[in-house]
Amino acid sequence: MMRRVEKIEEYVKDECSRRFNSGISSGITASEAAEALGINRNDASTDLNKLFSAGKLIKKGKKPVEFFPSENKADICDTGLKVHESKINNALDYIIDNSPSLRSAFQLAKAAASYPPHGLNTLITGETGVGKNFLAEAMWQYISDKKTFQNKSDNIPFITFCCAEYADNPQLLLSQLFGYAKGAFTGALSDKEGLVEKADHGILFLDEVHRLPSAGQELLFTLIDKGTFRRIGDTVDRHVDVMIICATTEDISTSLLKTFIRRIPVHIYVPKLSERSPKERLQLVNSFIVQEAKRINLPIWVSGNVLKLLVNYTGKGNIGELRNIINLSCAKSYLSFLSNNDNNITGTESSNQRLRHLQLNIYDLPQKVYQQINSAHYMENRFDSKIFSEGFMFYPDNFNKSLSLSDEDKYSINLYYFIEKKIQAYRNLHLNNNEVELRVAQDLDSYHNNIIQRMMVSEDYGSKLIDSIISPIYSEVADEILEIASKRLERIYSKSLSIAFTLHIQQFLERIKTGEIIYNPNLENIRKVHEREFKFLKEIENPISQKLGVSIPDDELGFWAMFLSHHDSSLDSSMEIGLIVVSHGTSTASSIANFVNEVMSINYVYAVDAPLQKSFSDVFNDLCKLVLKVNKGKGVLLLVDMGSFVNMEDDLINATGIPCKIIPLVSPILVLEAAKIVLSTEDSLYTVYKRIYRSYYEYFVNQFKQSVNKAGSLPSTNSKKSADMKNVILTVCTTGYGSASVLKQLLAEKLPQNISIEIIALAIDQDINTYVQNLHGRVKLIVGGINPQIPGVPFIGAESVFTQEGLNKIKSFLNMNCFTTTTEISDTVMTNDEAFNLIKQRCSYFTPSIDSTVAMNACMAFCDGVKKKIVSKPYTSNYFVNISLHFLCMLERIHTNQADPMPEWGNSIINLNHSLYIEIKKLLNQICEPLGYHVPKSEICYYLRLL
Repeated sequence: MMRRVEKIEEYVKDECSRRFNSGISSGITASEAAEALGINRNDASTDLNKLFSAGKLIKKGKKPVEFFPSENKADICDTGLKVHESKINNALDYIIDNSPSLRSAFQLAKAAASYPPHGLNTLITGETGVGKNFLAEAMWQYISDKKTFQNKSDNIPFITFCCAEYADNPQLLLSQLFGYAKGAFTGALSDKEGLVEKADHGILFLDEVHRLPSAGQELLFTLIDKGTFRRIGDTVDRHVDVMIICATTEDISTSLLKTFIRRIPVHIYVPKLSERSPKERLQLVNSFIVQEAKRINLPIWVSGNVLKLLVNYTGKGNIGELRNIINLSCAKSYLSFLSNNDNNITGTESSNQRLRHLQLNIYDLPQKVYQQINSAHYMENRFDSKIFSEGFMFYPDNFNKSLSLSDEDKYSINLYYFIEKKIQAYRNLHLNNNEVELRVAQDLDSYHNNIIQRMMVSEDYGSKLIDSIISPIYSEVADEILEIASKRLERIYSKSLSIAFTLHIQQFLERIKTGEIIYNPNLENIRKVHEREFKFLKEIENPISQKLGVSIPDDELGFWAMFLSHHDSSLDSSMEIGLIVVSHGTSTASSIANFVNEVMSINYVYAVDAPLQKSFSDVFNDLCKLVLKVNKGKGVLLLVDMGSFVNMEDDLINATGIPCKIIPLVSPILVLEAAKIVLSTEDSLYTVYKRIYRSYYEYFVNQFKQSVNKAGSLPSTNSKKSADMKNVILTVCTTGYGSASVLKQLLAEKLPQNISIEIIALAIDQDINTYVQNLHGRVKLIVGGINPQIPGVPFIGAESVFTQEGLNKIKSFLNMNCFTTTTEISDTVMTNDEAFNLIKQRCSYFTPSIDSTVAMNACMAFCDGVKKKIVSKPYTSNYFVNISLHFLCMLERIHTNQADPMPEWGNSIINLNHSLYIEIKKLLNQICEPLGYHVPKSEICYYLRLL
């Protein structure tokens, strides 16, 4: 018997389908669902919002809120898109509004296009790829929209001719432009109309006009001056009304006749990409990614580091090259999307388990783009905006939130959006509801702590921001709650926390008004950990509800309790170690500090620059002042580059009276490591100093070993890396002791001994995120069949372990001096046959107790069955390897009577995917029973997750 929520979901899908087929674009309201199914409206509203939170439905509009099936998103947005487009009067007006650096140039283009009777001839100059062709088309679009030409016809021709195509044959070039008369030359069997005639009452666009020979330029004189021309071999003058737009990448003073230039009254220069502001470049990136999202009809999630790299990129190809880079990167990501969602095509997974968007990460970019991350240009161009730390989702329906680089982003906090994003991400990993809730609760706490720290800014600016974007009633309510809490809980709250709390209250009320559900996955933990704060809020709940005009659910009070727990005593890092970078040069130290602060979304690392013209005593005095400022009770750690700075530790202590320790090296990777260690421990200054010093020493010893290894001799060293400080590779699989253990064994054998690494096998069900955090940055890579999506840790597919190319890639990555966000390293490309042969060669690793031929024959039969009967679509080598490894490990477990026990989520995943469970069970029995193996129910559950 269907549950009520399932009936509502079925009704929404069927009714919306019927309406769309009838040309009706409205969705289903709670009242309509309640009436149709004969249930209470509140129950219908609750279930609809649950389905929305699960990703099965989407919402549109305010009260009454309409619900639609999530797969109909493109249809739903079509009407809104038309409204959006109607607001853009024409192409040039839109560009002028959104491109400040182009405003004067495009105003000039607009004037040239508007001038009667048929515009002013225009010459557009600029580097390759800056958008000259686009500007010419925008002028034509403007003329067509505004009807500025005195034409009899509504159709304004736009004729394009690239002069470079016929540059080596001037006569052919001229015949294309002006046409020719019958008999003008051999082969001219009839009169032919040229492009000039075709452009009559319109625009003739001459691209690469500098390739037009001098004779051709001179022939245009009469056309420009009198509007007349002659076909080649003809004696009859012909009249046209045509506007000529020319474009060139060359210096016009040397490439065009002066008499030709003089006849073009309007000259427009289009600036190159590097001459445009970061805000404009961000809007260009936004536009191009949305175009790709429309092309594939999927949202595209772009990580913060990728956005930074794209906005920073200023290659010689300019906008055209930037567009191609985004196009190529999306294509690579789309290939990964297809391989990860093979079985989505067949509909064998429930809708809440499918990956519904592309993920554009740093290794999807061409190498020339992501190599910028270590460049001085990249480090100097920092952007203080949350989208560059959190990333952004681009939708194909053009309803993106406005991308902004303004300081207001510092104050943006959206717990609801964060929760929804995290829930979807973990569901894409096929985790059960309990595991999803646990992980989101942990992430929420970290996110909230991070966001509060990030908002520690000027109170004056904060007050101005509150006045400009927040209604006074929200600010009054937040201040009232904090004032009462200060007395009852005996605490002091900062202005920055008041700003954050005020913004959150505004979001809460906006969410309530649109009927969206309030869900706090960490509520039970908050009740225990923040018991005083929660009880206080329950006491004042009624008067606050009356003032706001809405009831406040306990889930929301849980969020408020989190804010109240961040009083000044918890935010005042009175027992923290200060961190300062000191380096020679005008901005070296500042650039590195800013880089680390932005990568980690903190404002913790300070800097002192020492220009050559500044005396040591002046620098030392500035440093003493900063040490006094940043000391929070546990002393200050300084990373310095060279010279007198290395030996000033005692002088600093004597001058300030504050404990100081100096590490004699400055580099981005060391400062990043130092910040991670300082912020993740409560150890003393001396303990932290020793730990960072050891990390720095071991890192450079390894680098030195690799650099001199080719010489065949290495300096001896008595230092031995302690086991607890080794870097870590995690291998993961569905169980943790199947293919993950074998991958661990293979890596241990194949990786060279001079790469000191610890390899740990884990199950995907384990709390890998917490595990990684407890290792304090030591986890450098994850290898396996399923990507657990751990922030800051790259992932590589299992098949790479089977090839020398893949192993070389892993070795190179472990030796790389770079920083990455959560990403997926491009895997070794191989065919399924190649993958099969590689697994066959190493079958004994997986099935030591079973004959390799028997095991591989069974494995191949199972993979063929999956392809033909279950996914019915060719799949990638990564997918093939994952299925093969799991099958072989399963056979070994069954053979040795060590089959996996039933996981706690087993029955749940079977109920959600019952038809798929039956198909897999049938296929496994057909293959394994003739061999004398019975496949238990528990093993099939892991296949449901894997497939």
